[in-house]
Amino acid sequence: MLSLLIGAVITVVAAVLIIKNYQPQTVLLVAGLILLTLTVVFFPDQSILYQKAKSTGWKGFDVFSFVKESLITQISGIGLIIMASAAFADYMDHIGATATMVRICIKPLRMIKASYLILALGYVLGQCLHIAIPSAAGLAMLLLVTFFPMLVSLGISKPAAASMVALTSFMDLGPAVGTANLAARTSGMPPATYFVQHQIPIAVWSPSSSFSPPGISTATGTAAFFRHRPKRR
Repeated sequence: MLSLLIGAVITVVAAVLIIKNYQPQTVLLVAGLILLTLTVVFFPDQSILYQKAKSTGWKGFDVFSFVKESLITQISGIGLIIMASAAFADYMDHIGATATMVRICIKPLRMIKASYLILALGYVLGQCLHIAIPSAAGLAMLLLVTFFPMLVSLGISKPAAASMVALTSFMDLGPAVGTANLAARTSGMPPATYFVQHQIPIAVWSPSSSFSPPGISTATGTAAFFRHRPKRR
């Protein structure tokens, strides 16, 4: 109970500081260090510091040693994906490829008069990209310089376009996604097998299901299209 209370208090304090426009990276780093330090002091038997690593001999060094190993693992894995996606997005914007793509793509898309239908189709396409780009941050950076300006040029509001970009990584599809790997390991099967035999059938079925995020967006977009399409005289 005490551990839950401590975690809740630190989480609330960190959220308040971020809302007050303090630097998120620093706030989250300090909050994490405080949580790790408190677990070592009050709950050493349950601390994640000693589950797979040996102690350095002093608890203070153990905290920073754990942070160092975590950063090395993250940078060599998901960190490289984020940097590659961000670099590609920035380079495409720098050479003018983004503006050219927007100019070419909006011409046929202007034939679709319902903006909500475009949003729904954009969500489905972004979800497909999420399979190849498992990093939510990397995918968001890529979509912000490609999908976002195109949607805004088509008359879609910026909050709606930003919401679509954020929701593209809502469903963790793909063998490279961390949660999918965890589910596959818990189920005792390879990630590729889990993806092909279990995730793909659900992803294919979900657009026709009104209770799933893709189903909701597709159904909403289709309904809005038929409701707001111009009436023939």
